Amino acid sequence: MTRLQLPWPAALETTDADKSYALAPFAWEDFEQLLARWGDDAPYRLSYLDGVLYLMAPSRWHEDRKTRVGSLLELYFLARSIEYFPTGSTTFKNAYQKVGLEPDESYCLFTDKAIPDLAIEIIVASGGVQRLALYQRLGVAEVWLYRRGGLQIYGLNPQLSSEPPSFGYTRQDKSLLLPELDVALLLTCLETESALTGLQRWQAALGAGKED
Repeated sequence: MTRLQLPWPAALETTDADKSYALAPFAWEDFEQLLARWGDDAPYRLSYLDGVLYLMAPSRWHEDRKTRVGSLLELYFLARSIEYFPTGSTTFKNAYQKVGLEPDESYCLFTDKAIPDLAIEIIVASGGVQRLALYQRLGVAEVWLYRRGGLQIYGLNPQLSSEPPSFGYTRQDKSLLLPELDVALLLTCLETESALTGLQRWQAALGAGKED
């Protein structure tokens, strides 16, 4: 357990909250003990895959978009009477698969389940697609990757290899879980300068029975 007592890398101590860092080798048992020690007060978002611990301190922009996309989706669920179970940034893990992660937002749809149907990742820097490898091992059906100006939707495809570049997922034009959802309008409302204005526009479209 000595590695848990070492100071965190200097990269995580800077004011740039978008920095991330990887520690390896890192034992699965240490990962679980770290989760138990920090509980809900973890200063960093954690993920784990095959002996590597990843840490990331979310920025204010990151948290802004995370909260906004959750608000828009939950308004959609309400307007369309879709049963949902918010699982947020719960730590999902599988000791056998040696994988653990905390989504930015996540939901079980229609029925409650051990693993969410939909997970959402806010991508601040480059990359992000590699996180599909973690979701594939957990069996998450659909993953949304949002970065400034774009929203990519990936659906789990059991016929694909879990290796890159697909990591077991197929890029989709729309959500198969929520096929009536207007992704383009959702993105527009998400990127509106005012969070309130974005929600109001989204609510008006839903209330009118259309999303354009």
